[in-house]
Amino acid sequence: MFAKLRRDPFMPPQPRAFNRLREAQVLTIGGRDWRVVIGEGHSPEHACLYCDSDRLLIAGDQLLPRITSNVLVSDIEPEANPLKLWLDSLDRLATLAPDTLVLPSHERVFRGLLPRVAELHAHHAQQFEIVRAHLREAGSVTAFETKSKLFPRVLSAVEDMMALGETIAHLSFLRYAGELRRVLDDDGLYRFSLAN
Repeated sequence: MFAKLRRDPFMPPQPRAFNRLREAQVLTIGGRDWRVVIGEGHSPEHACLYCDSDRLLIAGDQLLPRITSNVLVSDIEPEANPLKLWLDSLDRLATLAPDTLVLPSHERVFRGLLPRVAELHAHHAQQFEIVRAHLREAGSVTAFETKSKLFPRVLSAVEDMMALGETIAHLSFLRYAGELRRVLDDDGLYRFSLAN
């Protein structure tokens, strides 16, 4: 996978320096003022750009019209709670004008920012309930065992890796919320169970 990524023409060499964009910073681009709205969860800092006067949001991967953003726990930050950060970021986006035109990085542009944020919250609430039901039935599970409950269809190797990361994100969210316990077993595997 890494060899393929290195050959990807859309992955230029990393720059040696950068200018960090900050929340609420205003950039003037193409005659418009764009306010930086920082999202989290999909990536550590995801700069969305919002033009208040024209009600335009360049959302990138932070808010997509049909699919959910990939929000996963990775080995770079294994104790993170990215799903909480992402859901909180959606709530910040929901404070923008309801008739905002959203320009995502995938699929079509769309209006309906507030209903879309509500759909995404409902989707993840459903995913949390699937995890809870699985734990009520099985008692103690690994993230790998839980993955097949959240992602029941056959996946490619890359999709499988992302699905495992997303499963861990759901387990981490519930663990940090105090709903789950995580214990390292004798085989060196983390097992999750309901806290109550």
